[in-house]
Amino acid sequence: MPSSSCQTQTTMHKLIFSWAGILLLSSSLFSYQSQDCNCSEVFDEVVKGVDANYLPLKLEGTGINKNTYQKRIDSYRKTIQSVVPENCVAMIQEFLSFFKDKHLFVFEQPKYTDEELRAFKTKIKESKVEKQQLIDGVQNYEWDEKLVGFYWDGTSLLTILPKGDTLEARILETTNDNAEPGEIKATFKATPENYNGTYYTYNYAPRHIEGGLYKQDSLLSLNGGILWKKVGYNDIFKPLDSFSKPALPYFTDLGNGVTVFSIPSFNTDYQQFISILTEHVPLLQQTSHLIFDIRGNTGGNAIYFSFIDAYAKQNLRSSQGRVLASESTLAYYERLAKNSPNLYQPVVDRVKANMGKVVDGPAYPDQVFKPSADFNFQKVAILTDEGCMSAAESFIIHSKAVNHDVQTFGKPTAGVIDYTSVNAIPLASGGNRHIYFGYPTSSLHMDIPKNGFNKTGIKPDVPISEKVEDPIQFIVNYWKK
Repeated sequence: MPSSSCQTQTTMHKLIFSWAGILLLSSSLFSYQSQDCNCSEVFDEVVKGVDANYLPLKLEGTGINKNTYQKRIDSYRKTIQSVVPENCVAMIQEFLSFFKDKHLFVFEQPKYTDEELRAFKTKIKESKVEKQQLIDGVQNYEWDEKLVGFYWDGTSLLTILPKGDTLEARILETTNDNAEPGEIKATFKATPENYNGTYYTYNYAPRHIEGGLYKQDSLLSLNGGILWKKVGYNDIFKPLDSFSKPALPYFTDLGNGVTVFSIPSFNTDYQQFISILTEHVPLLQQTSHLIFDIRGNTGGNAIYFSFIDAYAKQNLRSSQGRVLASESTLAYYERLAKNSPNLYQPVVDRVKANMGKVVDGPAYPDQVFKPSADFNFQKVAILTDEGCMSAAESFIIHSKAVNHDVQTFGKPTAGVIDYTSVNAIPLASGGNRHIYFGYPTSSLHMDIPKNGFNKTGIKPDVPISEKVEDPIQFIVNYWKK
């Protein structure tokens, strides 16, 4: 039977993961066996969850072919019966890719017994590879696989190298007392769009993982808020305490009043984020041309409101989307209403009175911004790529709304913003694998799916070609014209 903790509903407000097409993996280091999960039951629960909670299914003009979707359900229901627990999340992720909405997903947080964890640890220890072999492997690699290289995950230096038809991430050096050089950290397979595989925590617990390589192939973003920053060969000989956390922002002073504010993630520690921002206020006060580099930022929360007033020229106008009334969505807004009753209690009341129908969502009020006397930015740019999702896209929309002179450069974003405010609920059928179903609770505005971004991404004002080696310098040169 499922554990009792599966009965307790959990909310992850604005939970941002990078989802893509899935390829089932049978190439993990070992098989795990005692996971109490029947994938057919999980699948049926997800199908019911989509039907009850997914707003685009109820809206006109979304382009969702319901007959095709039903055929997909029938097809997967047949094949999923033979799927083993460790491949269940990957299979259902592939099923959900039909909607092309990365705010609709499943993920797992499997729980293992102490005996299982000891067995996993033993096998990982027994499969270590010599450190120099890893270094030489990366240095001598000559084929076209962008993921191969050296990485920093905030705790360890890692290598990623091919082994057969998979890619293996192994520890080169670590600050974790429990881990050793040469141990495996993850295995990946490449899909046409992305990477997915098995990740091993520093507790040696395996789970399904997936993500993409962004920011000119320098930032690997994996679901669960995991970021690996690619580093050069010379960097692997530096002291580990000289590296900062990959998700934290950083500033680069280019001189002549030009500053780059790089924000790899909006899913990071708030206090550390604010500390770094505050430390660089004197630099920003001397900045006339500000570039936000948010390439590879797959989202998080609205932490950007801590600095957006520095370049705001007008107020942020009120906004309101739509919500599909369901029991799970009701519980979601009831929790929010405890802290912000004026904003969310009206939504709770509408949902209660209109189960199964589409109702008006939260009416977010105007936000007033006064022009800042502390900063004088003549130019503000936002550099984007296909890794920008959700909160990163919201940052672009809000920045341009409060300052019409803000320009975007680079590539179109991923398009994960039309349906937002994600709720994640545990599936009773997930058993010890602790599988969660995530879905967006509301639309970005009333006109969605019209005037949305999911199909195209947010297109930049000024596209930058793949051939441009230094997009930052491209922006600087563009401003000089």
